Amino acid sequence: MVWQLNDCWPVSSWAAIDGDGRLKPLYHELRRVYADRLLTIQPETGGLVLAVVNQSADRWRTAVALRRLEADGAVAGEAVLDVVAEPRSVVRLAVPAGLVPAERSPKEFLVADADGLRAVHFTVPDKEFAYPEPRFDVRLEPVPGQSDRVDVVVTAQTLVRDLLLQADRLGPEASADCGLRTLLPGEETRIRVSGCGGVDVDAVRAALFSVDVV
Repeated sequence: MVWQLNDCWPVSSWAAIDGDGRLKPLYHELRRVYADRLLTIQPETGGLVLAVVNQSADRWRTAVALRRLEADGAVAGEAVLDVVAEPRSVVRLAVPAGLVPAERSPKEFLVADADGLRAVHFTVPDKEFAYPEPRFDVRLEPVPGQSDRVDVVVTAQTLVRDLLLQADRLGPEASADCGLRTLLPGEETRIRVSGCGGVDVDAVRAALFSVDVV
């Protein structure tokens, strides 16, 4: 249930769009969870369940890569599950026992990837997880023919949970095309920023935040 779509003035709230019409992280997350295809990992009475959600009118045949990882990115276990989800259906699969993170582990988590989609599962609240100090590289790439846009490319050296570019810190008209992104060591993400004018890497880095950076 979405309580509030937009703010009427600048304020910290639960709305999905801020007072200047800029999309907030909630908007991007709603777009993700209501997309035609979704991966999610849910704890149930019998253990962890991987849910492959297909809300489209077409069959979804995919291979889901499951990895039990440690906080430093080391792989503690992995498997690939072949899945066929019929139109308008959900396939629910028990996560193999060898891939389930230890109960209330501050150092292990589970990742599921398929067709560009990702789900992550931590067994403890963020404040109890042993996040490494995040390290990542940032570079800027101009968008050809669009002087008011730039691509921010972030390459993670460590686990970076829920990376967010707060575009309004770059300018009153600036906006980003995505919300929260979780990166594993060595992974790269691209964030397109519009309406930012001329910005440098230092300004962009100062506008990047994650769960383990406040």
